[in-house]
Amino acid sequence: MSLVSILLGLLSFVLMVMGFVFGMVPVVGAVLSMGAPVVALSGIVCGGLAMSRARNEGDDNGLAVAGLSVSVVAFVLSLLVALTCGLCNACMSTQMLSDDDPFDVFQQPVVTSPTGPSRPNQVSPTPISQPPVVTPPPFPSPPGASCALARTCCLAFTDDDAVFCEAAIGEARRQGDMDGACAALTRHYAQSMTDIGEDPPPECRGG
Repeated sequence: MSLVSILLGLLSFVLMVMGFVFGMVPVVGAVLSMGAPVVALSGIVCGGLAMSRARNEGDDNGLAVAGLSVSVVAFVLSLLVALTCGLCNACMSTQMLSDDDPFDVFQQPVVTSPTGPSRPNQVSPTPISQPPVVTPPPFPSPPGASCALARTCCLAFTDDDAVFCEAAIGEARRQGDMDGACAALTRHYAQSMTDIGEDPPPECRGG
């Protein structure tokens, strides 16, 4: 039993090294890595039985202690390899043997449709449609047009008092809404001329 324990410990070392070497080979690396701790555990059992028998019979248990020691060391090292390389190889083997590969970004599930099987990422041709006709908006009035109209109406109201009109238009230009302020002046002058019985210019009536 002592010799068997030593041989099993050495065999566990061999399987451990082979499992590490063949770690990238599917199935083979996992079997070797996982089998090494099992063989070492068997060596530990045999070494323990050999020590117990030698103690009962009064024989020398040096060989049994050597077999037990070799098997224990082999078990610890092979267990580390099995938990690292062995599990990695097992996951890789399962991935390669599986039909649905979760790491295969090019594999897509087939979707059954009335027109036949297709894949979600498959782009179906779409008919080319004509772009809608967009009607351009009306051309906006140039900036300051309302102020020019307000100046015309002011001159008509004040009998060509350019100094007064320039001051009024300048104040309107300093407002945040220049066009709105000038439009308000145009309406004011048109209404004032109507109130005093004068006819405002035609352009001022629409302001």
